[in-house]
Amino acid sequence: MHKIYIFLHSQPLHTLLSLRRIALFLDLSAKSVLQSIAWMQ
Repeated sequence: MHKIYIFLHSQPLHTLLSLRRIALFLDLSAKSVLQSIAWMQ
């Protein structure tokens, strides 16, 4: 019971961190795509 509580308690932070990592990755991808489009023109 105690282990489940700890697991549920630690989950949101882990999810937030992974969401932030995904957002950073998408931001970097979008920037590189925009840069390559600018280079092509």
